[in-house]
Amino acid sequence: MPRTSNGSLATAQRLRNPVSVGGYANEATDEFDVYRIDLAGGQQLNLFVAEDGEANDLDLLIGDLGGNVLASSLGTGKLETIVVPGNGTASYIV
Repeated sequence: MPRTSNGSLATAQRLRNPVSVGGYANEATDEFDVYRIDLAGGQQLNLFVAEDGEANDLDLLIGDLGGNVLASSLGTGKLETIVVPGNGTASYIV
């Protein structure tokens, strides 16, 4: 996939389902990556952190199109996981 500015709900990168995405996060220059995708309840979203996951802590959130958080994984490890709570188009934020 080409590099896209996807740091807000307004510029969320549209994805197909299923998908695997690689990316880069940097608090100073790329604090958030936002994606829009059609999901089914019970599907699982996983975020694998290449570094140690503690010093380079990333979190995973699912929100509706209005920006309301529906579910989140806020741990400090190499894996963040969310089970999708319901069907529909949603945004997920890394």
